Amino acid sequence: MSTIRSARAALAILAVAGGSAPATAAVQFFVNDPAGFTTATAGYPLMGVEDWSSAGAASQTLVEPPILPGQANGPFPQGTNAATGLAVISNANGANGAVLLPGDDLFFAPAGFLGVSGNVQPSNQLSVNFNDNAFHLLLSDVGANVPAAISFTPIFYRTNGAANSGTVAVTVYDGANALAGSTSVPNVVDALETSFLGVVGAPAEIRRINLWAGGTAVAGADSIRVYAPEPRAGGTFALLGTAALAWRRRALR
Repeated sequence: MSTIRSARAALAILAVAGGSAPATAAVQFFVNDPAGFTTATAGYPLMGVEDWSSAGAASQTLVEPPILPGQANGPFPQGTNAATGLAVISNANGANGAVLLPGDDLFFAPAGFLGVSGNVQPSNQLSVNFNDNAFHLLLSDVGANVPAAISFTPIFYRTNGAANSGTVAVTVYDGANALAGSTSVPNVVDALETSFLGVVGAPAEIRRINLWAGGTAVAGADSIRVYAPEPRAGGTFALLGTAALAWRRRALR
């Protein structure tokens, strides 16, 4: 049975040891290597940053997905930062990011929120709320800006396990829904922001990223930075349509 993160006082997580799995596809991963990512993206203009700070000091709350660019939702007065082209959903298919299944509500908690381990969140954070859901990012063009690289802090929360750290599995998909690469971030500490993941897409597109913390934990992301190497013609948020509409249909039932 799924465990609700908002009842974290009775929870714990997945403890998976080991190093990150190497990527073998057309994206490059920089696991806990911010310097390497910075070098690889030198000259890439920053499209925008999403760090959930727009929620201010709002109380912990559930947020119905999708959270869309520039559209108010819950504690976020403008949804995600429109400049990023980022949408956030929950995927009830868990580790299977290739086939999206509308998931449950997301969970927002403000800076200072106490993790099950006793660790204190250093900033506002967003995660899935049920431990059978994955945290899923969708990226779209913003005018002429094309997302070609992304970095973020993977978040890991204890739910009904016993360890204070664990692994976040990451799968990346291109615009044709083909797997562009996979890796994992090991030893992500409960509620803290001590881990890093960078993804550079050239030559592959980065359109969707699935974050999975296992069946006894929940995943999230913070300090999301989206980069584009060069302008090109294209519509705004066009690729968000199919997945986002699935969540809208679900909400109307």
